[in-house]
Amino acid sequence: GDPNAHAEFLQINRAYEILRDDELRKKYDTYGEEGLKDDFNRGNQYQSWNFYQHNFGIYDEDPEIITLSRTDFLQSVDGSQDVWFINYYSPQCSHCHELAPAWREISKILEGVIRIGAVNCQDEWMMCNEQGIRAYPTLRIYPKRDIYQGPREKDALIRYAMSFVSAHVVKFDDRMFRTLKADTNKPWLVSFCRDIDEGDCLDDDQVFKLAVMLNNLVQVASVNCHADPYVCEQLKPQSTILFYPTKDFPSNNGYSITSLNLKDIVSQILALLPNLSLITKDHFHVKKNWHD
Repeated sequence: GDPNAHAEFLQINRAYEILRDDELRKKYDTYGEEGLKDDFNRGNQYQSWNFYQHNFGIYDEDPEIITLSRTDFLQSVDGSQDVWFINYYSPQCSHCHELAPAWREISKILEGVIRIGAVNCQDEWMMCNEQGIRAYPTLRIYPKRDIYQGPREKDALIRYAMSFVSAHVVKFDDRMFRTLKADTNKPWLVSFCRDIDEGDCLDDDQVFKLAVMLNNLVQVASVNCHADPYVCEQLKPQSTILFYPTKDFPSNNGYSITSLNLKDIVSQILALLPNLSLITKDHFHVKKNWHD
């Protein structure tokens, strides 16, 4: 027979023992084989930086990622229609640390569009148990409560999360604009790509995110002036983005928006909206999402 068979059997049996015992698994995840020895770390010995790094919340210092306690979850996520993408993790889990750079990136890219959260299951074990979390990291989208099963890469995570949000963007072309009957009950925001901009304009993904962020307060549209010159001849855009107050569209009375940064655009739009003191439900959601 195989001379290594007995040793392999013992190794598999030992691995099974560790996986089955939460305490042993925790020691193994933190210290490796050394942590399983009987005399390891007996007494109050000095702990290495590695210990502290793996026993505190991974995302506690990230402003774009909302660290959720059980109380936070019940108040802000449970029962809400806001889209949340939540990372349930343990600071002692190596896969959780491997995911962290991508999670930080998507939190910056999706800021104001989707709420990116994190739950430290070592601290919030009761909540994680209530949510049925059985492995780390577990990535779950709310309110649908789907668990993400795809690759843990930035672009794949963004595509998945964005599939749960919806917004209407009007894409102007010459043919439709000639017969356009614009809804003038809401203001319009139009993103232009002109020849003079040399590509320095919002792309389709950015325009869609902008529509999500403005939460239907504003009709959002885009036009490529090179492909559809008639639209731009009629609107005569003096800048890449124009805001048209209620009943002023289509006309030449648009306000120039002076930034291509989505957060800055939303801030400028909110300042231009009338009667902000009379905050509607839609206004409240935009302002709440923006300042949380």
